[in-house]
Amino acid sequence: MNNSLKKELKEFALEKLGVDEVGIASADNYSNEDCERIRIMREVFAKSTPIAGGDANIYQPEDFLSGAKSVIVTGTNSYFGKGSDMEKAKRRLLGYVEESHVDSDFLGKSAKRSSEIEDFLKKRGYQCSSLAAGGFPIKLKASECGVGRYGKNAVIQNNKLGAWISLSAFITDAEMEPDEPLKDGCGECTLCIEACPTGALEKPYFCDVRKCIDFNFGHNKGYLPKEIRDAGGNLLGEGCRICRDVCPYNRNLKPVEHGNIPDDIISPELTSILSISDEQWENKYAPTLFGFFLVEKKYLQRNAAIALGNFSDERATASLLDALENGEDVVREYSSWALGKIKGAGSKTGLEKALKKEQDAGVKKEIKDSLESMS
Repeated sequence: MNNSLKKELKEFALEKLGVDEVGIASADNYSNEDCERIRIMREVFAKSTPIAGGDANIYQPEDFLSGAKSVIVTGTNSYFGKGSDMEKAKRRLLGYVEESHVDSDFLGKSAKRSSEIEDFLKKRGYQCSSLAAGGFPIKLKASECGVGRYGKNAVIQNNKLGAWISLSAFITDAEMEPDEPLKDGCGECTLCIEACPTGALEKPYFCDVRKCIDFNFGHNKGYLPKEIRDAGGNLLGEGCRICRDVCPYNRNLKPVEHGNIPDDIISPELTSILSISDEQWENKYAPTLFGFFLVEKKYLQRNAAIALGNFSDERATASLLDALENGEDVVREYSSWALGKIKGAGSKTGLEKALKKEQDAGVKKEIKDSLESMS
């Protein structure tokens, strides 16, 4: 065990790079219990988003780096404040984008820190590679080494940063003594489980991502159940805060310093998103983590249609009817649902007209369901 290297690495990460937490975990194979947790997540993501490449296999640390001995996990503050002002959003029909996913300054600093940690170890003769969260269970390793612990909402929580902690991980052949995990911090508290509107937190420390609002709006490219749509508010991607906002560990947090994000990116007009051009998508969202998760602009438009349905405001009727007429099938499908939520004479007339010529089975079903709800 190279304890002097561990001490030097931690000082470098904490003092020079400014990370808030750093811990060392072993690169041993996962336990059977952990494999089951990973398997469920991998299978759902493989079916739901092209980012996973259809790959549901479980990869042990050794698969990422031959001769791996340690996993380094860092955590930084990712709390940007209180999120969407819903009263303002309702008045102006605005959506909400998670700030940390579109702040180029925040994301750029994170990438630079990762590069410097890799270089730190490589200059000392070790192999080191950063690990992507999609393919490697970073939360699991964070819970092993004291950077955080699993809350009952299956989100990593930290004593200082609450659940707003951005995790990065690195695998190396440098053998360092693992850090101790934190003790359970939830006790008898079940506030997050009780608050989840979709029942995704059906048992402590486990999230059924198929019911998770964040997963569905941020990653799911398949069918979004109606109960998920109803619970999504004005989200345009990830950004559900319900289980975190009720957690006592998330009170009185200090927001991280960040760049100025234009309002039209984090709180865009939903009707404008419905008709967003390819150029606007490529310039505003595609280069960001938010855009990376959504993959294509049609899923942003899908989420905008759902948000307008949740506002149930007739001001959106014309834009939704235009999307039903001219949008891609997935946008047309959820615009049909949104018009049914809004109701009103304009929505009903437009849906009846669209039904007469509709060929797509999914869109046709949503139109029929909406008309039935209005009868």
